[in-house]
Amino acid sequence: MEKMFQKQRGASLISLMIGVLVSMLCILGTMVMHKSLIQVSVEAKTDAEHDSRVASAMLRLQLGLQNAGYGIDNAGADDVVVAYSGTTRDLLWRYLDADSGNMTCRGVREVTYTDADSGIAGRNLVKLGASSGCTETATLTDLSWTSGDSIAKFRNQANPIFNFSVGIAACAPYGLGVSENHLIVTVMAPSSAVLANTEEGLNNIDQTSFAFCLTNTRL
Repeated sequence: MEKMFQKQRGASLISLMIGVLVSMLCILGTMVMHKSLIQVSVEAKTDAEHDSRVASAMLRLQLGLQNAGYGIDNAGADDVVVAYSGTTRDLLWRYLDADSGNMTCRGVREVTYTDADSGIAGRNLVKLGASSGCTETATLTDLSWTSGDSIAKFRNQANPIFNFSVGIAACAPYGLGVSENHLIVTVMAPSSAVLANTEEGLNNIDQTSFAFCLTNTRL
């Protein structure tokens, strides 16, 4: 009896294995893409938070510094002082409180802190107030200072964020009016782009810089 051979129809074991392999490659590619998107989203959120904290800190500093030298005759360099001690950075100033009529000494300090929940170290910019001895002639760096509310916290940052400097230049508040010689406080801080470039060994982006003209000072 003559045997009849017919072509195999349907799925073979080899075709099933090829199909499984293709499916696994597709799933693997999707997972890699998803991981990349999540990483980019997290980095973008972290960068945005850093830049917003820097901008917010600069604004709050400007509001506080506008009082510096108020009510002091011939207010000058002794009334707005920068002091560095290790990784601790202070910006100190004084003014006459119009409500109480008393001399008031204020400032900000950047210090290292450790997050209580995660244990991650970072940098914290806090308000300062002189606990006693604030007079028109007192040396600001010799006063006892008490830390107050936090202005901005930067997690996972070991190096100082803010650089303070005080100089003299002709300026007008907000760039309006007649320019005269006043104290100028310059505050610099790295943006998220600067930090990213620093990690990669690059240094081709300028830091964020704000110059605050203190119109209560006359020089």
